[in-house]
Amino acid sequence: MAFTTRHVYVGELPDYINSEAYQRSAVVPISPHRALSHAHNPRARPSDLALILVFDAQETLVAYIGALPETYCYRGTARRMAWLSCMWVSPDARGQGLASRLLLGMSDHYGREVFVTGFTPESIVLYNRLGFFREYNPPGGVRGYLRPNFADILPVKGGIWAKIKPFLRVVDQCAGVLNGLRLALRAKPTASGEFSAEITAEMAAFIQQHHTNEYLQRSATELNWMLQYPWVLPATPERQRTAARYYFSSVARVFQYRAFVTRSAAGQLQSVVVFCHRDRVLKLVSAHVLPDAIPAVARTLYRYALEHDIATLTVFHTELAAFIQTDAQAPFFHQRPLRNRYLISTNFDLPPDGIFQDGDGDAGFT
Repeated sequence: MAFTTRHVYVGELPDYINSEAYQRSAVVPISPHRALSHAHNPRARPSDLALILVFDAQETLVAYIGALPETYCYRGTARRMAWLSCMWVSPDARGQGLASRLLLGMSDHYGREVFVTGFTPESIVLYNRLGFFREYNPPGGVRGYLRPNFADILPVKGGIWAKIKPFLRVVDQCAGVLNGLRLALRAKPTASGEFSAEITAEMAAFIQQHHTNEYLQRSATELNWMLQYPWVLPATPERQRTAARYYFSSVARVFQYRAFVTRSAAGQLQSVVVFCHRDRVLKLVSAHVLPDAIPAVARTLYRYALEHDIATLTVFHTELAAFIQTDAQAPFFHQRPLRNRYLISTNFDLPPDGIFQDGDGDAGFT
């Protein structure tokens, strides 16, 4: 089968999502709001490759790959690189090497200076076959289960779980009654966090002072960009029509970023935390926390989760995760250790004392 390829660069994204080809395509490679986010990425250049599209002989989109341009910024070393962000191949076009072709094309554009996170177990075979990735597993995190949520979590895996989703909702309701009694009998954690809709100048200065050991060192500029240009928006009829043509996340019932700080008794900042609230799931995006502030940060997250019907909280921040796993005030009925998995270009020799933030790559956007 003959295929043709088209490249779409960051500077072309606004025009592309307004083009006739995008509007009439049965499948789209990016949502409008995700495209606008890419276009405003403070670490992207207009000439950075955002998408590679593959069409069949009938000009039907049959495969695509996307990238998020980034800068590696560890201890004064700055290197241009990218996160491989999404990849899709139509079932009718599989088995013809398109996935390898897309990965090679995008990786070569960025000089094989590429990272991957959020990959599926099935895709690891493909990445290993390319020969220029290695797996990197930082210290573990934790997922706390606060309320039953089987009907939202298990059907994502497909198979029998998707078919019995109505039954799972009944299970959630029944288990929820008992769990509600459990939560009602617990003392509410005392929360001292002060919430903000943006990263303020005071917060920015604190982050700047405490992100030396991070591989990417996202500043207030990058964090405010994430807050202002999310990849997932609350569902509306128009957005749902586009979402039906897009394979990856673009809408949710609830999606919002929140930031909070904690302070010492003298009023000085001790932490700056950004988290993402999607439907009934809470996860960290960025956390800069002094050791003495870890209990206050954890309990602010607990309180928010209790007050906003959160079912699960996921944390990969090493010290915070370790504290949550032993905290008697943690309100979870179950906790599960987790490891965040990354694929790193073999061009990179990551210093062992460096860290990824929970939301680095595209993990913080969805």
